[in-house]
Amino acid sequence: MSRSVCLLVLSAAVSLAQAAPDLTTVSERSGFIKTGRYDEVIRLCAAFQSAYPQQVKCIDFGTTPEGRPMKALIVTRTGAFTAAAARARKLPVTLIQGGIHAGEIDGKDAGFQAIREILDGKLAKGAL
Repeated sequence: MSRSVCLLVLSAAVSLAQAAPDLTTVSERSGFIKTGRYDEVIRLCAAFQSAYPQQVKCIDFGTTPEGRPMKALIVTRTGAFTAAAARARKLPVTLIQGGIHAGEIDGKDAGFQAIREILDGKLAKGAL
């Protein structure tokens, strides 16, 4: 294989590896007919942290009765990722819950979409 072909293949592979993760929900992709399950939350939590490493942290905050980690996203533009850091900077903290009970998952879907649009500057500019 020629050197230029090798470089082209390597360049394409690097581009694909650096592609932004898909941050859309099953709900959005299905025209708001379906909703994602637990595995989607796990994937999106990690994907948001990967896509916005300076603004988002995906953390565990507990364990389900089935022994699965419960996830939370901490979203900030100031770097205040803890309650102590927010308090020291006199920043307000807002807690938004979604997907607390089975069958009540609309908040999860809306939450992921809203966070993405806020981080992309399309919604609630200055909210963070």
